Amino acid sequence: MKIIGTTILLFYSIIGFTQIDTEFWFVAPEASNLHGDSPIYLRLSGTGQTANVRVSQPANPSFAVITTTVGANGTVSINLSNFLVNIENNPPNQVLNKGILIQSTTEISAYYEIANGFNPEIFPLKGRNALGTSFFTIGQNQFRNEFGAAAIDVVAIENGTIVTIVPTANIVGHTANVPFTITLNRGETFSCRATNTTATSHLAGTKITSNKPIAITISDDSLFQNGDFDIIGDQIVPIGLIGMEYIAVAGLGTQELLFVLATEDNTDIFTNGNIAALTTLNEGQLYKININNPSIYLQSSKPVYAYHISGHNDELGDALLPPINCTGSDRVSFVRPGNEQFSMMVLTEASNQNNFTFNGGTINLNFTPVPGNPNWIATRIDPTTGVVPVGNNILENSTGLFHLGILYNYDGFSSEYGYFSNYSSLNIGDDRVICQGTNIQLNAGNNNTDYLWSTGDTTQFLTVSAQDTYSVQVNYFGCTLNDTVILNVNEISIEIGEDFSMCVGSDSLIVANTPNTNITYEWQDGSTGTSFFANDTGKISLIVTDTIGCEATDSLLFSYYPVIELGNDTSFVCDSLRFELIGNVPNATYLWQDGSTDTFYIVTSDGLYWVNVVDAHGCFSSDSLFVTFVNSPVLDLGDDVTVCRDEPVVLDATIPNGVGYFWQDSTQTAIYTTNNMGTYIVRVVDNSTCFTWDTLVVSHFIAPDSLFGADTLLCNTEAYELIPTISNPSTFIWQDESTNPTFTITETGIYWVDIIDLNNCLSSDTIEARYLSDLSAINLPEDTTICTGSSIVLSAYQSEATAYQWRGQSTYFGENDYESDTFKMTIAGIYEITITNECGTIAKDIELIVEDCTCEPFVPNAFTPNNDGENDTFKIFESCPIENAELWVFDRNGGLIHYTNQPEDGWNGFFDGKIVPNGVYVWQLTYEAENQFGIIEKQLMAGDVTVVK
Repeated sequence: MKIIGTTILLFYSIIGFTQIDTEFWFVAPEASNLHGDSPIYLRLSGTGQTANVRVSQPANPSFAVITTTVGANGTVSINLSNFLVNIENNPPNQVLNKGILIQSTTEISAYYEIANGFNPEIFPLKGRNALGTSFFTIGQNQFRNEFGAAAIDVVAIENGTIVTIVPTANIVGHTANVPFTITLNRGETFSCRATNTTATSHLAGTKITSNKPIAITISDDSLFQNGDFDIIGDQIVPIGLIGMEYIAVAGLGTQELLFVLATEDNTDIFTNGNIAALTTLNEGQLYKININNPSIYLQSSKPVYAYHISGHNDELGDALLPPINCTGSDRVSFVRPGNEQFSMMVLTEASNQNNFTFNGGTINLNFTPVPGNPNWIATRIDPTTGVVPVGNNILENSTGLFHLGILYNYDGFSSEYGYFSNYSSLNIGDDRVICQGTNIQLNAGNNNTDYLWSTGDTTQFLTVSAQDTYSVQVNYFGCTLNDTVILNVNEISIEIGEDFSMCVGSDSLIVANTPNTNITYEWQDGSTGTSFFANDTGKISLIVTDTIGCEATDSLLFSYYPVIELGNDTSFVCDSLRFELIGNVPNATYLWQDGSTDTFYIVTSDGLYWVNVVDAHGCFSSDSLFVTFVNSPVLDLGDDVTVCRDEPVVLDATIPNGVGYFWQDSTQTAIYTTNNMGTYIVRVVDNSTCFTWDTLVVSHFIAPDSLFGADTLLCNTEAYELIPTISNPSTFIWQDESTNPTFTITETGIYWVDIIDLNNCLSSDTIEARYLSDLSAINLPEDTTICTGSSIVLSAYQSEATAYQWRGQSTYFGENDYESDTFKMTIAGIYEITITNECGTIAKDIELIVEDCTCEPFVPNAFTPNNDGENDTFKIFESCPIENAELWVFDRNGGLIHYTNQPEDGWNGFFDGKIVPNGVYVWQLTYEAENQFGIIEKQLMAGDVTVVK
């Protein structure tokens, strides 16, 4: 984009049906902020059904998932500018997490847009047709970069994706023509960025292959031509979807160029039906063809990429061309953004010429035959808004397919170009390798008919999991199409043995057995060897992973045989003359300290006892303990008690040599304090581990829960008598120290009483009494005025109101609660508010007046700078207050000839000391003033003025 002085540009967007699908993968290129890289948008277009859309970054869990709904045949724009750092694929030569996944419940189309007025570009997304495992990147070698550089951006859609790249020029971190490999997981990305900005150092012809499907974005930032520069780019398709016949329709560029890239050696290139080859290319070679006619027909002996560089004058745009055979659409919906220069490139077979309709009516497309291919016709039309209006439009053909390209001029300063076409009518994907136990779904396309799979199925989708070759035949607008995919299933297994046990202190080496090679190992402790040294009990597990991410796992339990356990080293026997030691090892031989060999031993006196054990596996273990006979402790909590409510009761469970206390609620202290009724139980253990327990019941004297009831509301001067509900009271003490049995309330306040009954228990209660005053109309809203198209929220809040009722017209019925204290108004008229509380009701009428607040200066369209005293100056006339005004005047070539921030002074028609020639000059005016809603905002006017001397 050429930058001239300080220019204000209008922003528009192009929306149309490109490749429709329910899932799109994309990685956004990095655009230089020195020229312009924001705002950025994702543009979504619906087909015939409402679509629920989800936008995510699968490799970036911190990205907040975006959801939206696209109506039938509707459009939605998602502003991603706030996520620019997380969206643009930068820095290069690093594995990043910036892949974008768009998922929809029904078919939609989508494209990504850099919407900066100085550096705009659109990237039509191609859905499943963008996915593949073998690519060459297309590009150009004619123009250098003013800012930024050429780039290739890759995104993976599955874990364990191995990508091999052979760059044709030096890129950041890698040398030209030297292959290198990266591994990406689902949603991860990688950017190849050229290190040189010369025209001949760009990246066309770079070969990229992968073991799983990927998607690729190409971009070329700020390409320079005759002082102007713009970013170009597109999402490309894999080799399997390119063709051998293309048609390019010339746009409005200074140079119209067609770049052809061969994917196989000895590829002959022909144009316009000539039988002599224009050139012969080898794999990865790029060839430039000048387009000198309205259209050009390209043929090749082997599949090639075709890439059209077009635009407006020196502002560049680009498009990856779709092959013409059995591709295209019978209906394309698009939006004309504004009344700037707008072009439509249409090509179709000659038999479809008279069968186009536009917005349901006729349209004159003025087709001409494509040179060298009489079966095809093409045209570029530059319709006025009278023919193709601003907004939604639909082009259809009732008998066949066509391709539509859109070329749009950004206010004379920039160019956007893209093809809104179906790049492939049948694409079930590249050959695949999947892991055993998984499956994939093959899709034969929604617009096709007469599906016939090699399995005999006749549906659009086929889910497969077995290793085999799968093919499908379909009919697409009279074309019989076939596609095949080879599915290989990768089997992986691992075996580490069965569960086992060993004697305590032993260990074992566990070896992994697998038929697979080129795998990685991960044991449960994170180690990565082919074997594991087991020296502790527990679960031992191993995961092995191959180079494409397939996994197998196995596990076993490693344990020790049981050993003899007699108990604690010192055991106390409470209140007993007999204690039995029992062995816990089954099928073992025992040898006690006295030579006995039973599996148990009866202890009748204090002393040290031990045993040696050999189990059935030959494992040896031994244990010993000291036994002491003691008496259990004595505990007495006392008698049950009855107390006043809230009176604390202290329970003491202290015993001599007590070491552990455990109450019913798990409290573990000797002293227990409670204010509550209930049964209290404590268990006490002394230092010999003997225990005892006791129980005590706490009861309360009967007392009322409430003396007064609920708080009360009183109107005006009404009196209210408080009578406590209590039997057999002794004394009363009110909040004012009075001692009567009752109390009379005559004003707002908080009242309470303390009563001591015959059990000397205290009962208290508090009540709040509040007097309501009359409602007041003093602070209710007054009559008011608003601007057309705006609204106002009025508040009728009264602190003592209990109900509100609004009446009157409003277009915001759904936003209003007629029983709220506020009401939103937008339509002129009389509104009524009624307010109620327990003591009365008031009402008031409010009138809303609506006025037009639009503010726009008057700008003349001609003046006569001839010094005759009449109309000598081009001035701006204010019809209302404006601020911060700036005026630019340009000649027909876009040159700035006058600027002022005081437009009221006018322009006298002079430039460089001389009066300008008669003619039409373009002006732009920016200013701040009230809009139709009465809000101050920055506004823009543009037009032309005629100089007549």
